[in-house]
Amino acid sequence: MTDKTVALIAYQYAKPEKRDELKAQLAVLAKETPSEEGCEAYELHCLKDDPSVFFFYERWADQAALDKHFNSETFQKFWAVRMDYLLRDVEITFLGRT
Repeated sequence: MTDKTVALIAYQYAKPEKRDELKAQLAVLAKETPSEEGCEAYELHCLKDDPSVFFFYERWADQAALDKHFNSETFQKFWAVRMDYLLRDVEITFLGRT
């Protein structure tokens, strides 16, 4: 990890009746995003004690790579429909180095 690296966790809280559909939407992102330029890690998880809460652990080479991801066709397709599946909007927590 360099000083320019951007690391984050993006939480998605599924509507109970939409959990499986959200999981399918997120699986598309998890499959396609790692091949994007500047993507160093892009891992989909769910909370062990609450499988309706999904999160991505992401690490990008720099802010420009993350911005490019946010503007990608795959991400924009998800972003346009996300609230159909979510109880509340995506929560992003940026991580710092220790």
